[in-house]
Amino acid sequence: MTPSIWIYGGVHHDPGTRQSFVEELATQSTAPYFVAVEWEKSVFEKFIQWRPWIKDRVGSCWDFLMPQDCHDLSLALA
Repeated sequence: MTPSIWIYGGVHHDPGTRQSFVEELATQSTAPYFVAVEWEKSVFEKFIQWRPWIKDRVGSCWDFLMPQDCHDLSLALA
């Protein structure tokens, strides 16, 4: 079996980038063995903890956003 290396990139502040990446992963026949992010793991874990707060705050600041929009933005920003 020949190993494969897949490299994905995206625009940091575009919530669609993350969604596209997740959708592409779902099309693969096997789960990835390694996924690298730009941040050290401990920093990334701290950002994840802020997602609910971000989701609530963007929703309260911009009333035109739907709940899914707020969720997507929380994933993109943290």
